[in-house]
Amino acid sequence: MPGRTTRRSVLKFLAGSAVALPFTPMPYKLLDDTAIWTQTWDRIPKLPRGEITTRFTTCTLCPAACAVRARCVGGRPVGLSGVAGHPLGIGAPCPLGLGAHLLPYHPRRLMGPVARFAGGGLEPTTIHQVIAALAAAIRTRGRTGTSVALLDARPGRALSALYRRLLSALPDGVYLTSPAGEEAWWRRLRQMLDRPFGPLGYDPEKARTILSFGAPVLDGWGAPGRVFRVRFGANERRPRLIQVETRPSRTALFADRWLPVRPGAEGALALGLAHVIVRERLYDEAGLRARALDFETGAGDDYVSLIASFPPERVSRLTGLPPEEIVDTARRFATDGPAIAVAEGDPGGGPLGPEEEVAIWGLNLLVGGLGRPGGIVPTSSLPDPPGLKASDAPPPVELTDVPDGALRVLILDGAPSGSALPWGVLRRKLTPDALVVSLSPYLVGHARRATCVLPAPAYLEGFEEAPTPPGAGRASMSLSAPLIPRPDHVADPVEVIRRLAQALDIALPGSGGSAALIEARAAALQATARGQVFHPAHGGLTPVSGLGPPEALYQSLCDGAQWLDDELEIAPVPRFRLLGPEEVGFRRLTALADGPSFGLRAGGDAQPLTLMPFALRGTAGEGPVPPLTSKLYRESELREGPGSALMRPETGRAYGVCDGGRVRVQTAHGQFEARAIFDASVAPGVAHVAVGPDPDRMGEAGENAGERVLDLCVPDGRGTWRAVPARLWRA
Repeated sequence: MPGRTTRRSVLKFLAGSAVALPFTPMPYKLLDDTAIWTQTWDRIPKLPRGEITTRFTTCTLCPAACAVRARCVGGRPVGLSGVAGHPLGIGAPCPLGLGAHLLPYHPRRLMGPVARFAGGGLEPTTIHQVIAALAAAIRTRGRTGTSVALLDARPGRALSALYRRLLSALPDGVYLTSPAGEEAWWRRLRQMLDRPFGPLGYDPEKARTILSFGAPVLDGWGAPGRVFRVRFGANERRPRLIQVETRPSRTALFADRWLPVRPGAEGALALGLAHVIVRERLYDEAGLRARALDFETGAGDDYVSLIASFPPERVSRLTGLPPEEIVDTARRFATDGPAIAVAEGDPGGGPLGPEEEVAIWGLNLLVGGLGRPGGIVPTSSLPDPPGLKASDAPPPVELTDVPDGALRVLILDGAPSGSALPWGVLRRKLTPDALVVSLSPYLVGHARRATCVLPAPAYLEGFEEAPTPPGAGRASMSLSAPLIPRPDHVADPVEVIRRLAQALDIALPGSGGSAALIEARAAALQATARGQVFHPAHGGLTPVSGLGPPEALYQSLCDGAQWLDDELEIAPVPRFRLLGPEEVGFRRLTALADGPSFGLRAGGDAQPLTLMPFALRGTAGEGPVPPLTSKLYRESELREGPGSALMRPETGRAYGVCDGGRVRVQTAHGQFEARAIFDASVAPGVAHVAVGPDPDRMGEAGENAGERVLDLCVPDGRGTWRAVPARLWRA
C-alpha cells in the first residue's frame, strides 16, 4: 500500500537534502560557472526581448551547404537546427553547424583591419592603407618569375568569377585552388579524360557498393544528412560500405568491412584490385577497349602491363591484408554494382598522392562507373554573372603546381573550406618579402601569419553564396542572408576586390557588393528556366519556370530556399587514360610496387614510427569553432582533442609510454609533445595525431598544437602530408 506524504516525511526530506547538498558537485559547479560568466561577460551575446520567429538560411561553414532553421528572438538567432524533408541536407547539420550562430561573438573576432610591423606584432590599420599597399606591391614587378596570386578556399561561387576576372587583367596574376579542398579530388579525374565532360558527382542513392580509401564517408563526407540516409535509411538497397584506412575512424568501425592497410599502401591496393578484376575478366572488355586509350597497346607501358606487377600475393606484403581478402574485395566491387570508389582524403591529414588518386579513379573507369546511374554522373554548371564568364579567364592552378618562391603577393580568401592546409605548403611558395593579405573575420589559422588582415563578415552577417558542393550528383544553389547586423569595421570581400581593381585602373563589370553579385547570378539562373526551388517553410517544390518576376529566384534564396537542377541525361562517355595525365604515367604508378615513398618500407624499419594527422571536417581549417564543439572534445571526450596521439599499446610500451602519458614526437622538421591514447585497433608502428580544434579556434588561450603538428608534416615532393616518418620517446 503506498505511503502517505506527511509533515514528518517532508521535514526528513528537507533535512536530508540540506545535509547532502555540500557533498554534491552542484553548488561548486554553480559557483564555478558563475565565476566564468562574470569574468567573460563581454563575450556573452546580449539578446533583446522580442517576438520569437523562424528564419531559414544555409550553413556556409563548409562546402556541404546544409539547410538551416534559425530560431530568432527579437530578430536575432538563438538556436539553429536542420530542415526536415530537405532533399539534400535531410535535416541533419553537424555539431559545428548547430552552434554557428555564436561565431560572430568569438573571442578571436577581429575588431578592425590589422597589419604586422617589423617586430612581428600587430597594429591597427585601415582598409585604405591595405588597399594602397596591395596595389603598390602588385605594380612592383620584382624579380623575374614572381606572381600575384589569390587562393580561393571555395571555388565555384560568383565571387570566384570576380577573383578570376581581376587576376586575368594582371600580366602575372594566378588564380589558385587548394590541394586540400574537396574539389581537388575531382581535378584528377578530369585530367584523365580525353575531352571535357562537364562537372561530375556521385550518385550514392543508386549505388550498391561504396569502396572508400580513407574518405570520412560516415563522419562529415558530403552532406551529412544525405549520407546518413543513404547508409542507414529504410532503403533495402542501401549500399555496402568497404573502408580502406589505416586509422580506426568512425567510418572504418561502422563500415560493413574495414581493410586496415599499412600507411601509404592505398595505391598498391587499388592496382591489386584492378589486377584481379582484369585477370578474372570481371569487366566489360569490349566497352573498356573502346574507351581506354592505354588499356593494352602492346608497347609494354600500358595499363595491363602495369597491373601485372600487382598480383594479390605481392600486394598482400605491401598492405598487410590477406591475399584472399584482396581477391574477395575485387570481386565484390566488380560484380555487386553499381559501385563507387572514393578517396577524398582526411580533413586534417590531407589528400592522397597523385599516383594513388589515379589508381583509385582507374577502378571507377575499369568497371564502367563513369556516366552510369549509381556511379559517377554529370551535373551542370551554374551560370556566371554577366560579364564574368569563366572561359574568358585563365584556368585555375593548384597550389602545389606553383614553383617554390614564386609568389610575391598572395591574397587569402577567408571562406572556411573544412580542410586543413599546412602553412608550410604556403610558405615554401612565397618570396622572403612576400605581402600576404587575408580576408578573414578572425585572427586564427593563416590569418595569424598574414602581413595584413581585412575582417570579412562572419557567418550570418553578410550575403554568402553556397554553390553546388563538390561531388554532388545534382547542381544546386542557395545562400546565407544576413540575420545579424554587420559591424561597421567589416569589409565585404566583393567591395575589397572592386576597390583594389579601381586602385589598379582595372574595370570590373557590374557594381555593388556580394548581394548584387549573387543577385546577378540568380537572375541568370532563373533565365534558364531549369530546375525547381525547394521552400523550407512549407517543404514544397516550385518549378523555376513558374516563379514569375526576374528577381523571384533571388528573393526565394534570401528567404532560405534552395535551387535544385533537374537530373541530366548522361551523354556518351569520353575516352580516357587509365595511367592518368603525363606527369603521373606508367613509371610513377609502377613505383607503387616498391612500397611507400615517404621513407617507410612495407614491414620494414627505415623509421620506427609513421605520423599520420587527422581531424573532423571543419575543426582544422581556417575558421574557428563554436563553443558547442568543446562538449565533444572536453567534457565528453567523444572526440580526440588536439595533441592526442593514438597508438597501439605495444607501440607505446616499446618506448616506455603508458596510456594517458606524455610523449614527445619528432620529425625531420622539429618536435612536439602529445598525450598517448592506447587503441588496440591502431596498426603497429603508427601514431595518429589529432590536429583540431586548437584552443585558439575555441577562443581559449593555449598552444596551437594542431598547427604545430601540421607545420612539422612538411609536404613531400608529391604535395601530401598524410604520413611522415617520425620518432617517439617518453616526455
